[in-house]
Amino acid sequence: MCIAVYISSNQTVPVIEWDSNNPAFNIKNIAIDEHHGVEKQFSKKNIYYVGSHEGCGCGFIYDENNPEYQSDPIDLETRKKNVMELVNILKSLLNKSDQIELFICYEGRQGDKPLNQRKLSPDQLLSSSIFADAWDNPQFAIIENIKNSN
Repeated sequence: MCIAVYISSNQTVPVIEWDSNNPAFNIKNIAIDEHHGVEKQFSKKNIYYVGSHEGCGCGFIYDENNPEYQSDPIDLETRKKNVMELVNILKSLLNKSDQIELFICYEGRQGDKPLNQRKLSPDQLLSSSIFADAWDNPQFAIIENIKNSN
């Protein structure tokens, strides 16, 4: 099974079609009946499925210190690029919105309640374990521009 990644916003998100001949980061507007109750996770009106080069959310999981990923540097870079593309989309959306909601789960667990909620900036997704943590429990995050308090 795979990891499913969803974002939700009050504004529309540009769709990026999946191309099986050129697998890459993609975003599609969801049909609620195909996603097993995921809509109950969100308070925002527009919900999107976000896929990686693998077609699912598994390609967002990477750890530069994990030997499994070090054995294939091209795959590691592709995974990092997937997360960077998501980060860039979120930053763009946050220019017009205060918050974006992010839900990540193991396929089939779209209706399961996450154990907790995190607040993250888009850039924090690059070092967060949120994608890998979804193997065990659904993950929910509010994505917003977090200001440093110095």
